[in-house]
Amino acid sequence: MCVRLLALLTALFGGLIGGQLQAANLLVNGDFEMVTMTNGNALHSTLFGNSLDNTVLNAAAKNLPTVTGWATKGYNFVFVDNPTYNGGNPQSATGADDYSKGACILGTCDTSLRLSLWGPDSATNNGLTNSPTGGNFIGADGAYGNAPIEQVVTGLEVGKVYKLTFWWAAAQQSTYNGVTQDAWQVCFGVCDYTLPPDAPIFLDFRDGHSTYVTSPGDQIKSTSTVTNANHGFVPWQFQTMYFTANDTTQKLSLLAYGLPLGQPPFALIDGLNLEAIPEPSTWAMMLIGFGLVGGIMRSNRRSPVSREVMKAQIV
Repeated sequence: MCVRLLALLTALFGGLIGGQLQAANLLVNGDFEMVTMTNGNALHSTLFGNSLDNTVLNAAAKNLPTVTGWATKGYNFVFVDNPTYNGGNPQSATGADDYSKGACILGTCDTSLRLSLWGPDSATNNGLTNSPTGGNFIGADGAYGNAPIEQVVTGLEVGKVYKLTFWWAAAQQSTYNGVTQDAWQVCFGVCDYTLPPDAPIFLDFRDGHSTYVTSPGDQIKSTSTVTNANHGFVPWQFQTMYFTANDTTQKLSLLAYGLPLGQPPFALIDGLNLEAIPEPSTWAMMLIGFGLVGGIMRSNRRSPVSREVMKAQIV
């Protein structure tokens, strides 16, 4: 009987623990691996989203690749594996497509203009690497064409606490010089924002910072601010934040913040995971289960000794 009970409790609480340790990620494509290219192009680093929707030029300029689950109107790039994220000369074919700088005439855009980051492939051994999770990551300019990357999250429970984790780092755009600063601001809620003044105009962006316009219930948190040396790279670090849901559907918005203006600081991000935190009652049940299992195991260990003592007393 004790063996069967022990097996039952172990299976019950083992499954509960396993379920909590492997909580589902509520974000779609939190590692940015799902990218849809346009015009038949193979996967490569590129400006993405709907940042050019408000331009007055032809539709070809607006036909940017998409990163599944995410929207943005900012000067934000999806970078794929080395060496395509730091190809040295921005004119190099291994850089990231920057359609915002290319002229579009009669449906054809100049794709020779590209962006890259200071790193080993640009003769700067600053330690630039892919994120610890591998694969693609996002690079966002925190001072030019500044706007967040966003995703609408559904299936939330009002009043429940959710844990957000991600990896982030700081880099710099090649061909520019100087010390820069970087951080990420994270909003959970409605998360409306205003674009930098005078942006965008035609296919160009402007220097400046977007600003969140907070609504009741919006929660905004920030990472630390890091200082990046000239042509430098600040290594990837792991970040954890906690938010409480005020509605069943909310927006997760991530906004790069950088200085100085006109000196491209790039904040990198990858491996985003959003999951519900177990209720206190769930942890209490788990602790009770641990106690029951431990008690049964201790009882079983003592049982043989007790039977031998009883035999000796009878004799």
